[in-house]
Amino acid sequence: MAWKRDSAYWTKRLQDERPEVWARVEGGEIASVRAGCIEAGFIRQPTALMALRREWKKATAAERKTFLDEVRDAA
Repeated sequence: MAWKRDSAYWTKRLQDERPEVWARVEGGEIASVRAGCIEAGFIRQPTALMALRREWKKATAAERKTFLDEVRDAA
């Protein structure tokens, strides 16, 4: 069975583990439960490097060659 990671789960986790962040979410200083979880370190935001690595795996050989040629020309 898969874990359910909905708003209720993240809200409870913030309340239990990071009450100071939860207080800021409730007070409106942090816009959402998700933003609070990101600040608390529970949810990791993908970096540009992570996105590049993910997309590189999906690229064809021709797309990879084109990309590398463009990067070399720009350097």
